[in-house]
Parts: sequence; structure tokens; C-alpha cells
Amino acid sequence: MRRCDRLYFLVADPLVGQWLRELNPTAESLEGFYAEGKDRTKTYDQIARTLVQATTSGLTVCAVFYGHPGCFVQASHLAIRRLRRLGYPAEMKPGISADACLYADLGINPGDIGMQHYEASDFLLRRRKVDPTAGLLLWQVGVLGRSISLAAPADPAKMALLVAKLKKSYPAGHAVVIYYAATFPGDPYSATAVPLSRLATTEIMPAALVYLKPAYQREDDPRMYKALVVAEAPGSPH
Repeated sequence: MRRCDRLYFLVADPLVGQWLRELNPTAESLEGFYAEGKDRTKTYDQIARTLVQATTSGLTVCAVFYGHPGCFVQASHLAIRRLRRLGYPAEMKPGISADACLYADLGINPGDIGMQHYEASDFLLRRRKVDPTAGLLLWQVGVLGRSISLAAPADPAKMALLVAKLKKSYPAGHAVVIYYAATFPGDPYSATAVPLSRLATTEIMPAALVYLKPAYQREDDPRMYKALVVAEAPGSPH
């Protein structure tokens, strides 16, 4: 970030932007590409085009996105693919995403319970399947069904569609956690649990993750256990 010829950024807090400008005087915000009522896909294309054009003009470019730059950031992937097709070296460095914060804050081990991740609109439009014996994490619930950028709560009518689908796999009283990760180290996170039946009438902003813990106990497969585990037990014949 210090050494590049041009630093671009898209962050959630103005203080981070100020720090980046102090770090590198060329730092420039990408926030201007967003506008009320503007299709998000157009915004992503314009951001990617800006990064590509700066690079192909001979500059060393770095783009900074809040959270993980590859997690729900379309523009970063677009820019990297386009630059690589043009023969330019382009790489992504991992960051801390909202789900990583959720695991730490809520004490969830995805390797223990299993975890499903879906973008909320895709979850409904693509008839995604649910395994209620594993955790379910829904992203971008606050912008469910929107193709434009709006800093407003989720639409209750569209949320009702999500609740109807979830009720096919979970009891109406099942706890749903609405989670907001902290922006800075040391800041508090927010986690509010509501019954599934009340989810549609609960305010959910675009930055929220919606988490449902397993509703039912996992079932063992005795035959698979015998084939997979017992056969590999110490001293067992091979």
C-alpha cells in the first residue's frame, strides 16, 4: 500500500480512508461509483475498469477493500481476471471476512457442525437445498432481491419469502441470529437472536449476516462408520 503508484480503496469507515491517504498520498476512494438507484453490476464493472486502466497505463496499483477482498467483492475478481487475460501479474491477499469474525464472536466451529453459506437472493432464486443438521449462514439478507445499492433495511415483503422457505426446514420458533461484525479491533460486535417467525418484521441492514444453528441432531451411518473408521483403527487388518 505504501509503495504502489496508485492506491484505491473501498472501506466502511471514513477514518480508514483518512489513514490510507496518510499512508499513501495517491489514495483514492472508489465510493463515488455507487449511487442510489444504480445497478450494482454496473458499479462493479466501472470499479474493475478503473483498476485495469490504471494498471495498463504503466502504474503499480493496489486496491484495498474492507474485510476479505475476495469475499462478496465482485469488482476485485473482475479486475484480476481481466488483467491476467491481458498478461499482467495480478494477485489477491487474504483478509479477515465477516464470517471469520462470527466464528470467533459466537464460538462456532464450522469443522464440528458443518456450515452452509449462501447469498440470500441466490438462496431463493436457485432453489438451494438446506441441511438443518448443519449451520446455515446467509449473506446480504439486507439487500434481498435488490439489484441497486440502498442503505436501507431489508424489505419485509421479500423477507417473508425467505422465512417461508426456511420454515420448510426449521421450526417457526427456531432462533435466528442477526450478526454485525465489528469494524475495528476492540469495537463491540452485535448479535441479536429472534425466532424465525419474527425474522420478516425485524430490521436487518445490508451489513448483517444471518445465522441459523443446527435444528436437528446429525445421524450416523453405521455401515460407513464401519468401513471408514473401524477399518482404519490401530491394529486393525488392512
